[in-house]
Order: sequence, then C-alpha cells, then structure tokens
Amino acid sequence: MSRESLGLLLLAFLLLPFSLAGQKPLQEVSYGVRPGDEVEIRLFTAAGARLDEVSGTRIVDPNGEIYLPYVGSVRVAGMSAPELRQHLADAYSRLYSNPVVEVISRLKVNVTGAVRSPGHYMLDPSSSIIDAMARAGGVGPEVDVGYQAASDAANSRFVRNGQLFVLDLRPNTSDPSVFTLPIQSGDWIHIPIAERSKIREQVLFWGGVLSLVTGLVTLVIVAGG
Repeated sequence: MSRESLGLLLLAFLLLPFSLAGQKPLQEVSYGVRPGDEVEIRLFTAAGARLDEVSGTRIVDPNGEIYLPYVGSVRVAGMSAPELRQHLADAYSRLYSNPVVEVISRLKVNVTGAVRSPGHYMLDPSSSIIDAMARAGGVGPEVDVGYQAASDAANSRFVRNGQLFVLDLRPNTSDPSVFTLPIQSGDWIHIPIAERSKIREQVLFWGGVLSLVTGLVTLVIVAGG
C-alpha cells in the first residue's frame, strides 16, 4: 500500500468520530478566541509611550489563558478583540493612569489535502473560507502535489466543532456563498485527492516496482552469464 493510501486511511479514521456525529446546519456564530489562537497586545501610556515589557504576541494556552507581565494569567477564551481590549485596559489601569490598549487577535485554521501549501494558518477573525484557501495556495484542477494530483474540491471536508460537512469548493461552484462563510478558530478544511489521481498514483507506484524487479532480474542474468 502506498504512502498516500495510508494517509487517506488515516484521514478517514480521524474523521470517523466527526462523521458519526451527524450533520447540522452550518451556521455563523460570534467569534471568541480559543486555545491555540494568537493575541497581539500593544500597551501605551496616556502620553503615548509604548510599554514594550507588556506589549507583544502571545498564544492562548490550552486552559484558554495568556500570561501578562505584572498581571499574571488572564483567562481570555471566548472574548472578542474589543472585549479583550476593555478587559486588559481595566487590568492595567491599576498600574498605569489611563492606559491605551490595542488588541489584534488571529485565529488558527488548518488546511490540508490537495492544496499547494497545507498547514495551519493564523488568520484575522474577519477572514472567510476563500481567505483560508488563498493562504494555502488555492485549489485548481491540477495542483502540484505528489504526481500532479488532481483535487476533488467538489467533495471538500470541513470540520467545525466536531461536525463534519461536505462542501463544494470548486471555483465554479453552484453556491459561491460558501466561500464567504466566516471561518472560526479550530476549523479544518481538507481537499481530497480525485479518484483518478489515486489510480494514477497506484499505476506509477507499481510501474516503479516492476522497473526495479526488471532491473534486478537483468543484473542476475548478466552476473550468471
């Protein structure tokens, strides 16, 4: 069995708990930061001086908290950027007079499968599915993955909050509104490899094996002669 086939079996195994959960309507919900998200903080005094010892980028830990100098661990899970800004302004107002706080949150999204650059990406909460796909290099009829594997974007897998959805993410999809669906932290987009590419890979794999065997037989004949 090829490495790609093993990978597909592993993906099916990973998605099994989601598929068994059954599908519910894919709905938009208000965004709040989650573990793994990125929070960038800039703190200024009332006079406009930046406080570098506090400012910086932090990753929300598994408990939904970030650690801040002079304040300690702060639970931020579920907060939007405006809520975070007000919360931190209140916390630091005990140390600084009228502090000015800027907060930029970025959510973590995974894009895998037949895309040019699979991986996880930190995106602005206002981003949509098409923004996530663009960051991963996009999907076309022939993507440079392995042996020029073709993508099956019409049957893309989309996992959100333990629910598995099948979306048509082809450029000419009959429902273009799917591309404008806002992404959420933890979303997972997987573009499957088209069946014809799987068959092609098997042919190339066994062709390589046959060539190797033929070469070994030739060497044996030459050595025996």
